[in-house]
Amino acid sequence: MVARRVSSKDMKGPSLPVGLGSWPLYVLPLILIPVFVMGFVTGNKTVAFAALAAHIIGWIAASTIRRGIKAETEFNAKKIAYAPKMPRKLLGSIMLGGSFFAVSWLCAGNDIILSGLAGAIAFGALVFGYGFDPRNDKIIPAEVAAKSGIRTERVIDALREADQKVSAIEADARKIKNRELKDRLARIAFNARAVIARIEEDPRDLERSRKFLVTYLEGTQRVVSMYASQQDDHTGSTLHENFRNVLTTIEDTFEQQERRLLDNNAQELDVEIDILRIQMEKEGVV
Repeated sequence: MVARRVSSKDMKGPSLPVGLGSWPLYVLPLILIPVFVMGFVTGNKTVAFAALAAHIIGWIAASTIRRGIKAETEFNAKKIAYAPKMPRKLLGSIMLGGSFFAVSWLCAGNDIILSGLAGAIAFGALVFGYGFDPRNDKIIPAEVAAKSGIRTERVIDALREADQKVSAIEADARKIKNRELKDRLARIAFNARAVIARIEEDPRDLERSRKFLVTYLEGTQRVVSMYASQQDDHTGSTLHENFRNVLTTIEDTFEQQERRLLDNNAQELDVEIDILRIQMEKEGVV
């Protein structure tokens, strides 16, 4: 493993989201609806406006924290990654703490000190429950990068592009009606992600896999996209059978890719990829 691990504090998952998720944060602002109604009915514009504003801010804060949890989950799942640029969980906690302050001061009529305490307690509870956003990047150590000529940003960009291609394959696979083809594409996507995970585990495999990631994976995505958009015209046709045959070869090659990365057999892998490209052209699916 060549990627630098971050501290255990950064790797620790949020405590509340594991069991509760962010849904309680969406429920909490609902208690302000009766306060808004009462302020509106009694003509107390300050209470009504404060309750409505706090309700809206509460929902925005909940959505912000939810996006922060998602970003943290994605970050924790990767071994090489940049920390999220925006501290969404912190921003959401500040907004929600501010709404508690406003409700206590303007709606409940408490003094500014007590209201500030209410906002601080709410902020502290959110930070305690959901934690801070990741702050330290997971990067390749400088000595490893210098020795192998690998740059963190290059690895991250390559893996991101590969992941987007696999996601596109999965999206097009959902459009295909044939169950056999859908299942085969699901296995292909699974194997592709295994290859990506292998490169992430040891970024030195990136150069040996560049042809696979750039040329082959992109070609597979293009073929699947074209078939998905025209499948109704090809059911039972020769092209339909050719597509099935190519998917069989693709699935086998994806499995071999990871195995050969482990065996450090790059030359044989390039041969297999060239053979597959020729077959795809021969079958008329590229």
